[in-house]
Amino acid sequence: MTYTTPTATDAVDGVRPVTCTPASGSMFALGKKDVICTASDTKGNTATVKFTVWVKVQAPTDGTFFLQPINPDNSSIFKLGSTIPVKFKLQGASAGISNLAAKLYVAKVSSSVTGTFTEATATGGGDNGNTFRYDSVAKQYIFNLATSSLTPGTWTLKADLTCQYVTRLLRHLRAIGMRQCTPVNHDSTVAPEPLLGLSSGYVLRSADRFPKQGSKHPWQREQNHARNRLAMRRAPVEDPALEFAGR
Repeated sequence: MTYTTPTATDAVDGVRPVTCTPASGSMFALGKKDVICTASDTKGNTATVKFTVWVKVQAPTDGTFFLQPINPDNSSIFKLGSTIPVKFKLQGASAGISNLAAKLYVAKVSSSVTGTFTEATATGGGDNGNTFRYDSVAKQYIFNLATSSLTPGTWTLKADLTCQYVTRLLRHLRAIGMRQCTPVNHDSTVAPEPLLGLSSGYVLRSADRFPKQGSKHPWQREQNHARNRLAMRRAPVEDPALEFAGR
């Protein structure tokens, strides 16, 4: 990450050197990072200024995130026990990033209801846990997904890169001078409901230990990717169900 270093001028000593940490040209991780710059006069009086850098990656958001052999229309069929090469590419200014710490998760879908996401399991020795590795030849990220531990049925994938909604929320908190955001239910008509909505025996036996969802928006876990994506990226951060506080 490169940035223009601030300048400092003292009324008596004139222009003074400025030191920033992390320095311009340093490697910044994904997410939020504060850069702190300091300057001192000849008497040792120090002034400090801080600015925030947000690092995000650019990737497809139109449903074509995963590359072949995974179809964008959810029509892919694979043999149980086979290895599925899960691949994606970054775009635009992010295309040259080769050290992204992207992780893969899987969840089973039953009667249009998505279960709990768990860490994916790899077959290749080059894979580390559920983290994608970078293919420098194809300039893409790949994870060799093992299906031997899965059960027959429909499964969905999730690649955890970064959270745009959290970024928007943090920016909003800073803009309104608040430090804390808490979801609070003020609607007495919202009733608790099971989170998964499955009738499998192993689910029903543990239902009392699962988190609950509400009977209406925004406390429901919707299975609508297009709607969820629109809400996370475009819907106002201010919400009657959110309470903001200074500390």
